[in-house]
Amino acid sequence: MKLIQTFSQPIYQPVLFDGGPRKEFIWTLDYRRQGQDSEGKFIRVGSYDANTWFNVPLEKTERDTLAHAARRLGDLAARAGKRCTFTYQE
Repeated sequence: MKLIQTFSQPIYQPVLFDGGPRKEFIWTLDYRRQGQDSEGKFIRVGSYDANTWFNVPLEKTERDTLAHAARRLGDLAARAGKRCTFTYQE
């Protein structure tokens, strides 16, 4: 399953990625990067388009795990003053 983040306008942030302005980013789960710490199990979520990866708690389903990532990404976008939407793709 994939999480697709779509911005209302193309954004350009050379710190995160260097492919020019982009409007859409595809986020996936990296099953090779799972672990457990004192807070529980986690998995790595990332986007090659954005060149960014981070850990989120491993939920019961892929959709729930990606929903947690979407909340986190949405908060980051809101703090930056950017509007975005999320869709799920099987």
